[in-house]
Amino acid sequence: MIFSSSTDDTGTAKKLVDKFNEQNKSRIQVEFRPGNADTGQRFDQLRTQFQAGGEDLDVILGDVIWTAQLAAQGWISDLSDRFTEDMRADYLPGSVEAVTYEGKIYGVPWFTDTGLLYYRKDLLEDNGFSGPPKTWDDLKQMTEEVRQGSGTRFGYAFQGANYEGGVCNGLEFIWTHGGEALDPEDPTRVLIGGPEAVAGLAEYRSMISDGVAPETMSVYKEDESAGAFLRGDAVFMRNWPYVYDLISDPAQSKVRPEQVGVAERPSSDGEPGNGTVGDQPYYISATSANADAAWEFIRFMTAPEQQVFRATEGSHPSGDRRGLGSSAASIRRFRRIRHLSRATGEGLRFGGGLLDCGLLDEQDVGLRERRS
Repeated sequence: MIFSSSTDDTGTAKKLVDKFNEQNKSRIQVEFRPGNADTGQRFDQLRTQFQAGGEDLDVILGDVIWTAQLAAQGWISDLSDRFTEDMRADYLPGSVEAVTYEGKIYGVPWFTDTGLLYYRKDLLEDNGFSGPPKTWDDLKQMTEEVRQGSGTRFGYAFQGANYEGGVCNGLEFIWTHGGEALDPEDPTRVLIGGPEAVAGLAEYRSMISDGVAPETMSVYKEDESAGAFLRGDAVFMRNWPYVYDLISDPAQSKVRPEQVGVAERPSSDGEPGNGTVGDQPYYISATSANADAAWEFIRFMTAPEQQVFRATEGSHPSGDRRGLGSSAASIRRFRRIRHLSRATGEGLRFGGGLLDCGLLDEQDVGLRERRS
């Protein structure tokens, strides 16, 4: 059976596949095929495979925006009877909404992502700053002073290339200025020309025009911006939670975990900024001859034990409340990513509400959704 996955930066997906294969030696064996890190290019490749008949496609780890496109073409299976309503109750409502198309369920959420602000805590402290920037103006001021005091090459590393990640960055600037691209109550109404959205996009552009970031940032994607930060060449970076795990690996990072802080995105008014939130769900190919085995594999990969492993070893927050744990053992494991829990505590757009993570220092590792 083939598992078509996104890139496995932290190696945790491969370890879980190996664990599943070991437990099912005489029954089911899964071939792990990680794909392109660029989700747009990976989607194009999958579309080509489906158009050619969909051979060698069983389980697909997709992107949050793929559900409607794949389901409308009849390329993925309806999982409404397998992923029952009782099972869905364990997941964040926004995660379930993301795998729903025309009233039917086509996927199972695996992990959630959000845009975070990484910062060099040591450099800020050395230059007289006690915490991360609350506003974009703060970030610019800190960049100027820290670069002068430390000689760091870049102020702010982000994803500015013309692709999905660049859109996520742009939307975060819009949201952190109080704007919207589309009307949340009527998505057919475009608001990107409104004053708040325009101000956000102007701030986005100013990151380069004001010298906070070099012009090359306009072609950077996740790997390039993460590379700059991990080499110690940037004071601030916008990226996803998985980078926190890379910081813990001396083979990949010259920067040590104790030198790094993680926070909410800055905003125009100093309130916690909104980071783009997205899921990576599992789908079963409609052409698969192994649908039952594929479902068994998905159930294994989304079980709480595997969710906790992914969160603690790979810094991939779970969209399943069961995968967050509440025992003393889970709390101890989650202390490794307590910065991520704090950073995902306020102001994250998720299913129309806010995703609120309790602080681990208070031994609360549950997730709850509350309305903004």
